[in-house]
Amino acid sequence: MTVGTRGLVYKEVRLSGPKHDLHSGSYGGAVPNPAIILSRMIASLHDADGRVTIPGYYDRVVNLSPAERQELGKVAKSDAGLMEETGVGGVVGETGYTSEERRTIRPTIEVNGLTSGFQGEGANTIIPARASAKISMRLVPNQPAAEISRMFDETIRQRCPSNVKCEILTHGTAADAYMAPFDSQPMNAARRSLREAFEREPVFVREGGTLPILPMFKRVLGADSLMLGFAGPTCNAHGPNEKVRIPDLDRGAEAIARLFGYLAG
Repeated sequence: MTVGTRGLVYKEVRLSGPKHDLHSGSYGGAVPNPAIILSRMIASLHDADGRVTIPGYYDRVVNLSPAERQELGKVAKSDAGLMEETGVGGVVGETGYTSEERRTIRPTIEVNGLTSGFQGEGANTIIPARASAKISMRLVPNQPAAEISRMFDETIRQRCPSNVKCEILTHGTAADAYMAPFDSQPMNAARRSLREAFEREPVFVREGGTLPILPMFKRVLGADSLMLGFAGPTCNAHGPNEKVRIPDLDRGAEAIARLFGYLAG
C-alpha cells in the first residue's frame, strides 16, 4: 500500500563555446570544449559515496526510523533480482542504503539525456559549439521543490567556467514529495479493505515516482489521498507491454467496494 511519493524538479543545462563547430586538429587543446566541460560538471554532482554534492541538498531530509525501514524491506527486491529485471551488471547508489531505499526514500539526481557534437554515421573530428543535458531530481518529504530548484541553478552556475556560456531551463512545474498519514481513519479503512479482499496483511511502501496532484490536493484543499493501485511490481509501467493481471483487478474492485462501505460507516 503506497503511502508516499517523491517530488520532482526537471532541468536542462545548455553550454555554448565557440561560435560554430571547430576542427579538432586545428583548435583542439586551445579552445574550450563544451562537451568536456559539461561532462565534468555533471560528474561533480555526486561524490564517491553516491551522495548529491549540491550544498544544502540534504539539510531537510528526515531519516526513516528502523521500524519504517524494516516495513519497506518486507517487499524489497534483492540486488540480484533488480539486476536480472533491468539487465545491468551491478547496482549503484548512496552508501549506507539498500537499493530499495535508494529508489524510494532517498533524494536523487539522474541524467535523462545528453546531446553534443557529431551524432551521425562515421567520424567527424570537431570541437562542438554546444552541449546540453537534461537532468531530473527526485525529492523526498521536507525537501521543498522550489528551494531545490534554486540550489541546483546556483550550483551549476558556480561550477561553470567563464570560458563558456551557460543557460539553465526548467521544464514543467516543480513538484513536492507527498506522504499520507499512517494512522488516519481512511487509511485504516483502506488497510482493512485490502486485507479482506486479498487475504494478506498490507505492507506500507513508498513509490519512487511523482504524482504532482497529491501535494496540490493537500496544499489547496487540505485533503490527504489514498493511493490504491493494483498493478504488480513487474507491470512494466510506462514501457512496452504495460500490463495488469485480471485477478488483481477483480480483487481490487472488491477492495474498493469494501472501502466505500467502510468510509460511509
